[in-house]
Amino acid sequence: GKMEYLGGGMTGDAYLIEPKHACGTQYVVKLGKSDFLLQKYKSEASRLRYLSGAGGCPRLVAVCKDVPAFVTTFECKHTLENFLANCGAREAMEVFLKLALAVKEVHDKGYIHNDIKPDNIIVSGSIGNYRVSIIDFGRARRNGEVIETFASPDPERFPHAAPEVADGQPCTPPADVYAMGKMYLDIRTKCDEVPQELETLAEQARQSDPLKRPSLLEIIAQIQNIIKCLKPSKREVPDQTKAKFWTEVPGQTKTKFRTEVHGQKKTKKTHSAVSNDIKPVSMVAEARRSAAEKSRARARAWKRAGGS
Repeated sequence: GKMEYLGGGMTGDAYLIEPKHACGTQYVVKLGKSDFLLQKYKSEASRLRYLSGAGGCPRLVAVCKDVPAFVTTFECKHTLENFLANCGAREAMEVFLKLALAVKEVHDKGYIHNDIKPDNIIVSGSIGNYRVSIIDFGRARRNGEVIETFASPDPERFPHAAPEVADGQPCTPPADVYAMGKMYLDIRTKCDEVPQELETLAEQARQSDPLKRPSLLEIIAQIQNIIKCLKPSKREVPDQTKAKFWTEVPGQTKTKFRTEVHGQKKTKKTHSAVSNDIKPVSMVAEARRSAAEKSRARARAWKRAGGS
């Protein structure tokens, strides 16, 4: 099948894979960089299974038992970071409204994301019909839980992280509100004619005391009022923002995987079709080969540069 590197972070990489005979359906393999991350990746997969698409999050397809890896559905590549670089005030406000509603869905399921930032938000659709999907639930925790290890409490490195969470205090809904406030501030440098009301909302959301931040319901109401005051926009979104959403995804049971089946009747006919479509073991194996090649390429480049 086809495979494409999507991006990565400190602990892992994400690959876009289109299996053979999958009729164009694409999936994401999230692969950890070390076997020590096995439990961490299983925990993230468990959250996705429980959330079951809340906040537009990816739906779990398969979990690897022996390797830090899992497979999810794929929405599109267009992140909020891409979107804000080429949008007007009204478009931005419409997406911010959808984001607030998406975050509320996650909170209503009892989870705090703790890593809300532009490159963890996927935007698709068009004016008046945007769809927002929240991805990367590696730092998500149950409301009231504590993140055991935070990569760095340095606000310069993680400006979207709520100070109380970085200090080891329990995660609560205001933590995600703080991160959303950071995005409201950032849009000033990317978009013309930012409403003054949004800047005021950003300042409120960035209060160091979580009890002084507005609730998500208050944010939703304020953004709705801002949108009402903005002039209608006739601007169309680039075609690449439009995507088909895979809400019903088949799965396949393999020896080393626990597979989730969404929106499918478990009939013999359906199961037979599913078995031909998705092979999680081969998808992860292909991603691991690609990761190994990337590592070897970095080592060769380092050696050529005179590294030791």
